[in-house]
Amino acid sequence: MILRSSTNPAQFPHDLLEAFRENARTPGAMTAMLNWYRALMRGGARRGIREGFPLISTRTLMIWGEEDPALDKATTYGTGKYVTDLTLRYLPGVSHWVQQDAPEAVNEMIACFLSGKPVPEFLSK
Repeated sequence: MILRSSTNPAQFPHDLLEAFRENARTPGAMTAMLNWYRALMRGGARRGIREGFPLISTRTLMIWGEEDPALDKATTYGTGKYVTDLTLRYLPGVSHWVQQDAPEAVNEMIACFLSGKPVPEFLSK
């Protein structure tokens, strides 16, 4: 699934995929991973919309791959209403797996963010 959804499958060597498999095989791991989605689908998102999401005041960097097959870019729209200090960077041509698909760009963005420098925009591959 990871390789099929990636825009840069070469960035997923066998040993990395094996680490993902081993982590998923840990007792309770798959249940924990899936429970987030179960809660969301069982009303978590609707409840947040109805009752209001909490305001996040922590400085936040969101890096979003525009080619995510499951989560459309539109799901990020309006995030600034809930995060008071948001830096949002879109990565055209990059999948959900931003750190693996575009590691140099993502690392630069994180380094700039953590050092207080302006976070650069992504230049497409």
